Amino acid sequence: MNFFNIKKLILIAIMVVLPFCSDVFAAKNMQHKEPVKISLSNIEIKKLIELFSKIEKKNILIPTQIKGKISFISSSPVYKDEIFEILLNVLSTKGYTVVKDGNFLKIVRLIEATRNNLKVYKPKDYISGRGEMITKQIAVNNSQVSILSIKVRQYLSKTGRIVTIKENNTLLVSDYPKNIKTIEKIISLIEKNREKVVEFLELKYAKLSDMLTQARSISKALFNQTIAYNRIQILQNKELNGLILIGLKKNVQKLKKELVKLDKEKIKEEEVTKIISLKNIDAKSAYQTLSQIIAKRKYKDHSEKPSISYSKEINAIILIGNPEVIEPIKMTLIELDKEKYQVYVQAKIIEISDSKAKQVGIKYGLGGGTGSSSSILTFASNFGSSALVLPDGIKLDDLVDTNNLSINLALGAAISFLESNGASKTISNPSVLCVNNLASSIYVGKNKSFLVGKTTNSSGTTTNYQREDIGLTLKVKPRVASKDKVALQVNTILENVDQGDTNTNADRPTTTKQEVKTQVIVSNGESIIIGGLIETRETLQKQKIPLFGDIPLLGGLFRHKYDTNEKKSIAIILTPYIIEKSSSLGKLQHFLAVYGQMQEQYNKKMFKKIEGRVKKETSTKSSPSGENISEDPFFSGFRDR
Repeated sequence: MNFFNIKKLILIAIMVVLPFCSDVFAAKNMQHKEPVKISLSNIEIKKLIELFSKIEKKNILIPTQIKGKISFISSSPVYKDEIFEILLNVLSTKGYTVVKDGNFLKIVRLIEATRNNLKVYKPKDYISGRGEMITKQIAVNNSQVSILSIKVRQYLSKTGRIVTIKENNTLLVSDYPKNIKTIEKIISLIEKNREKVVEFLELKYAKLSDMLTQARSISKALFNQTIAYNRIQILQNKELNGLILIGLKKNVQKLKKELVKLDKEKIKEEEVTKIISLKNIDAKSAYQTLSQIIAKRKYKDHSEKPSISYSKEINAIILIGNPEVIEPIKMTLIELDKEKYQVYVQAKIIEISDSKAKQVGIKYGLGGGTGSSSSILTFASNFGSSALVLPDGIKLDDLVDTNNLSINLALGAAISFLESNGASKTISNPSVLCVNNLASSIYVGKNKSFLVGKTTNSSGTTTNYQREDIGLTLKVKPRVASKDKVALQVNTILENVDQGDTNTNADRPTTTKQEVKTQVIVSNGESIIIGGLIETRETLQKQKIPLFGDIPLLGGLFRHKYDTNEKKSIAIILTPYIIEKSSSLGKLQHFLAVYGQMQEQYNKKMFKKIEGRVKKETSTKSSPSGENISEDPFFSGFRDR
């Protein structure tokens, strides 16, 4: 007998047996659907229990007396399987229910029903029985039982119970069969919607790391990430050059479809040559920076690595390679070649005699007056009471803050006032235009000759000299922090010949060196004072009595010589101006020219105000004897100066 004949016989047998089985199941089902003639009008609950026992032929244990009567109005036939539902509803109104205990039924209190050794059903067991309370184990695969139990708890009866078993992720539900079936259906729907799959996507053309990044970004865009089961876990497998996608089947398939579209073969473009002229940076330094970037970058194919060189003559970078690879390098170069900030630094180097500055302060009743930075600022505060008036056509919005300009004018007036009274002397007014982050230097001094040795031979003596720079060196390195702030790295060196050293020969003098290094952050257009460079000079002073001091031989009796030490301070005033674009340089120069005129007008106004105040005070103050205080020798000494 061949295979097809056997298959044919099996089909015939199924067709013969199947109707017979259907009749058996139908007969069993009809047994419960058999109509029953009953009258439930104002009968006692106990009678109802007895009626059910007779119909079902079941023994029922009633541990306690249940009182009460009920009536059941029926407009249609009542079937045998509905009698038990009626009994359960009646008993529940009295706080009781029916549980199975071996071969008989037992009536117990509702609150104690789950403690009466209810029949336990496994996850795949079919629930049989008339509807008495049971316990059913429900397996959960795709959800956490602790969270799931909270969601289905509302479908329990008042006395139903749920126990979660985290070890095997299952629920134990004790309740009426119909409630348990409802909970099973809900869990089944939730589980079906959360069933995860694992799929592998092999990449043919795309780079694995790039595709991984894109896949995660697309997943976040397509699926709501606030819903946990919507998320797709994306892993990479370097050995197989592919992605592993774990998530809901529909989500995984949707994401996989989009990724397949991206994994297309790229048409290799021909190499091109790009010559990029530079405007603001040196081609050699740009070449060194780009070479480091290209060397560190990883390429899927080594042939994609571009070639780079530079030309000094035209100050340009030359790139050769795939246009797609060259483009990001070109964009980097454009950023590097952006016009840099420039800083125009004005310097004013002044020498202040401390003793004379103090005399000026006493004479005019002004505070400060020494060479230190704090004293100069204190002295300058006496000149800052005048309101600032700008000439027509001058706007400071993009040049310097108005408040800084007022302070600068007051400081300039104070320095000029000291100089006009012989207390200070301007050594130099240099200025330098610095490129951001590049150091610039200013030197003010002399080139002097120093004896280094003598050579004596038959022809005579030869003297050897060496020339050295002696003076002030100022090095400034700006770093623009913003459009309004600049950090200055300042190095000041003051070298000089020690005039007070009497132990050395004139051709071999002792030199002094003072150095100050500092870093400051100042606002655009704000002046800062760097002090601390102090020099003490010893001078020989002569005094004599007129006529008598000139008598030969005897004149020495009427003359007097003495040494004085005069302390002089070197103060350096720096004012930086930030230049964002080269086109703003002309505007700044025009402003500085006008600013010089403003300073002169400001000085005249303030000098007149201070001198007028001193004259007024001098004329009104008199001694107790009626003599004018201005005749005091103490003040006359200052007046003679």
